Amino acid sequence: VFKYSEPGLLTWLAQKSNIPIISPEPDETKEIQYLVSKGFSVPQIMTYYFGRQMYQWLKRDYKNHADWKPYAERNIQSYAKLQPLSAEKLGLKKVLLMYQEVTGVPFNKNDEKLLYSLSDPTSNPVSAASGVFRDISLFAAIKADWVANKDVFALYGSGHAIVLEKAIKSLK
Repeated sequence: VFKYSEPGLLTWLAQKSNIPIISPEPDETKEIQYLVSKGFSVPQIMTYYFGRQMYQWLKRDYKNHADWKPYAERNIQSYAKLQPLSAEKLGLKKVLLMYQEVTGVPFNKNDEKLLYSLSDPTSNPVSAASGVFRDISLFAAIKADWVANKDVFALYGSGHAIVLEKAIKSLK
C-alpha cells in the first residue's frame, strides 16, 4: 500500500540522498485569513476543508481509518486551533451543521459527487480562492530558490502546473 503517494516517495528519496526539501504550502492561518478577506464565511470555509478531507477519506484514507468520525474530528481539531476559526469552538457536530447549511443537505460520507464538488475549484469558489492563494505561495517559493540559483523540483498537481507555467517560464 502506498500510504503517502508521490510526496512520500519524493521525501524518502530526497532523505536517502541528503537532498533538502521544503514544502511551499502556505501557512494555514494566512490562507484562512485570505479566504475571510475574500468574503467567505466560516461555514463556507469549513465546509470546503471538511468536504475536501472527507473526499480524500472516501477515495483512499478509509483504508487506514475505517471509522470516518474520529478521522473527521482529528481534521476539524487541527483547523479549530487556527485563527479566526478558533473563536468558533469547532467540533464535528458544529461542522456537520455548517455543512448542511452550506450544501443544503445533511452530510453523507458516501456522497462522492458532492464531496468532489466541494473540493473542485470549478464548482466551489472557496476552493478556487484557496487554489489561488496556494499558487501565490508556491510561485514565491520557487522564485526565491530560482533567484538563489538553487535547483528546483516541484511535485504538484497539474492544475497548479498549468496555472504557474507562464510565470515560471518568465524566470529564465
